[in-house]
Amino acid sequence: MAYALVPIENEQWWGWFCEHLVNAFDDDLPDQYVIISDRDKGLLNAVKSELPGACHAMCCQHIAENIHKKYGRDHKAIFWQIARAPCESSFNIAIQALRQDGPQVEEYLQSIGYENFAFARFPHPRFGHDTSNIVESVNSLWRDIRELPPLQLLNGIYQWTLTAMYERQREPPNRGNSALSNTAYKQYKHRESSARGFSVIASSDTDFMVTTSRGIDYIVHLPPADLVQSDRLSDRLNTVQEGSCSCGRYEDYQAPCSHAISCIIYLSMDPFDYFHPYYQWDVAKRTYAVLLQPISLQGLQPLGGHDEILPPVKRIKRGRPKVTRIRVTHKEKTRVYHCAVCQQPGHDRRLCPNQPVEHGRAQRARDQLLEGINTTIIPVQ
Repeated sequence: MAYALVPIENEQWWGWFCEHLVNAFDDDLPDQYVIISDRDKGLLNAVKSELPGACHAMCCQHIAENIHKKYGRDHKAIFWQIARAPCESSFNIAIQALRQDGPQVEEYLQSIGYENFAFARFPHPRFGHDTSNIVESVNSLWRDIRELPPLQLLNGIYQWTLTAMYERQREPPNRGNSALSNTAYKQYKHRESSARGFSVIASSDTDFMVTTSRGIDYIVHLPPADLVQSDRLSDRLNTVQEGSCSCGRYEDYQAPCSHAISCIIYLSMDPFDYFHPYYQWDVAKRTYAVLLQPISLQGLQPLGGHDEILPPVKRIKRGRPKVTRIRVTHKEKTRVYHCAVCQQPGHDRRLCPNQPVEHGRAQRARDQLLEGINTTIIPVQ
């Protein structure tokens, strides 16, 4: 995590931040990596000039809010279908629907570039992230710290980071987990429970067709077993790159999806061997192995030979101060749920009067329950 205190967010200071970010990696920055942000013009130019190897993704939440403000709320749902379409066919169907309902919105998205935000078109893995919600979550955690004076602000962030690093270093593995990080293990267990109900048809040891409980088919390709069981890191990386699924999540997460897990279980192989090495438990522990040293501000003196430190220049901005992200939909009505049987609002399938029952006793019990709900109690004056 990197942070900095600058006078203003513009291209100059974003370029200064990106330059120091590259220096902090000390030649360990990979050739290709992903950055997710809003469409701030200064940030776009700074990333392009200072981080040429970055694949810059646009935050889908910011795009959705811009569509809401410019064109109304009716086009937000179809935008999310475009942004998160799992395959090219679903993506094209959503695009055609948007061209009919809102051609001006489709032109706006074309100006951004579908390859900069859409799941079906983005060229690199984003590990399930298509928004900048991680940054917004950190801003929420630092809400009280951000109101402090500059020196106390930096000290508060440093102390928060110091504590978080120490707590994560001491965090024990979850019960039954010894291979993956705790977060990766929780996600794996959720996908594994779904995979138990899938049907697998094997064409070879690497190619499969998986049918879900809803009757949807997916094509899965697994890497060869010799690469999976190899101890060489290069072979393990090739293992991740060769695995794929038509749902797209295998490639995006660099870890087997629920469909791939069903195929791995079918082969009686260990699913943990198919995860990217960065998911491993020992890698997670090494991430927090270098503990930060506490620093006290008492008796702190400015360095000699430097100009006097002046207080920040505060500019009063128009409108309500934004401490946290305020979504444009925060005043909208709550979602209205419909019955799964008759598709009518106001009840669920348990109380649906149009649903057939197994016997008369169940019918009478439901009638009594409906009568109790529909009975109006008149208060006595």
